[in-house]
Amino acid sequence: MAISKDVHDILDIFIIENLARIANNQEFVSVPRGLESFINTEVVNNINNINISSDLRNLLENYILINKISNNSTS
Repeated sequence: MAISKDVHDILDIFIIENLARIANNQEFVSVPRGLESFINTEVVNNINNINISSDLRNLLENYILINKISNNSTS
């Protein structure tokens, strides 16, 4: 099942904005305040529906599952 366009847009922006941090497994990522749980849930539930390359998908999936975005994220 495809994810909605607005969810896809939010995840795309999150990935693009944080790609270097995710690839380097840095603890802090940039997430708009209040969207931490949303992004965690959407990535975990839709990882196979996010239209990115498999290597980026694996990086993102590992990052979310290992670190979980916390309230320590910056906005």
